[in-house]
Amino acid sequence: MEATGSMYSVAVNNEGTVRATGADTSGGRVRLTADGGTIENSGTISAREANGDGGSIEIDAGTNSDGTATVMNSGTLDASGESAGNKGGRVEVTGDRVALLDESLVDVSGDAGGGEAYVGGGYKGQNPDIQNAKRTHVGEDAGINASAGSNGDGGKVVVWSDEYTRFDGRIFARGGSRRRRRWFRRDFFKRRNPVRQQRHGCRRGTGGSGR
Repeated sequence: MEATGSMYSVAVNNEGTVRATGADTSGGRVRLTADGGTIENSGTISAREANGDGGSIEIDAGTNSDGTATVMNSGTLDASGESAGNKGGRVEVTGDRVALLDESLVDVSGDAGGGEAYVGGGYKGQNPDIQNAKRTHVGEDAGINASAGSNGDGGKVVVWSDEYTRFDGRIFARGGSRRRRRWFRRDFFKRRNPVRQQRHGCRRGTGGSGR
């Protein structure tokens, strides 16, 4: 499952077949790494726990001296809860440059509660365990879904970069139809970053804030 060639070779081909420099698919976890190279995914990557809860997907291009380690996702990263009573999992997409393109979908939804999605960094860019991107782009047809289904709270979404964020896509983090608790959603970017458009879906509670 390891890529051949230089560290800048593509880690996942257009059919979504994993050819990463590192791959861990054990215990409901999928982790793809490129050690400073490029990861492209246009297929579907799924991760679930044995009980049907969403698993963990980490797409990590790493970093290099040129600041060009890149993740380009136009496919589906599916860590959603499988059925009734299940919760969403966790997705991290990190590198120097991160892009969710075309009809890209990051899905951490779950009937009993949404999960967590981190695109380009952690909360306010201050999580030392999640690499911050320099540039992050979420295209207009791309979506991130952290909604709950019939029960539970909406999940958490963070979109971040240290230098430039362009967000044209959609975030959904709806609370479950049987719950009155607020859903929790945040998307963050530095104030100087140009954010062209934001479309957020909500049903209950009050939305998070962009900072």
